[in-house]
Amino acid sequence: MAFTDENNARWKRIREQGLIRFVLVQGVIKWGIGTALAWLAFMTLVTGGQYNYGTAVPYALIIFPSLGIVFGLALWFALNRLSPQA
Repeated sequence: MAFTDENNARWKRIREQGLIRFVLVQGVIKWGIGTALAWLAFMTLVTGGQYNYGTAVPYALIIFPSLGIVFGLALWFALNRLSPQA
């Protein structure tokens, strides 16, 4: 996969904002919270609304954002390797 000039310029701007911000926004908020909400919605559909939200919501909002940290770090290092200015 090659970066286009536009993608390279965008990645350069993102990289200048730093690793921590990238991981928090892309990993924890976008992937972690987004996946938690999607999972809860899916479980609601599968169980017909008879899901134990009292325990599921806190677990989902802890587990998925925690995994989002790993996702964000992996994405950061992968994009750094692919970037021509790494």
